[in-house]
Amino acid sequence: MQFVTTVFLTDVPLFILTIIVLASKLLHDYEF
Repeated sequence: MQFVTTVFLTDVPLFILTIIVLASKLLHDYEF
């Protein structure tokens, strides 16, 4: 279970970070 916990803890922040970056890119692309 240690491996699963480690992967989860490292992947989730990366996933959230990717979403934030993509969202900010979209906001910049479609600024009014």
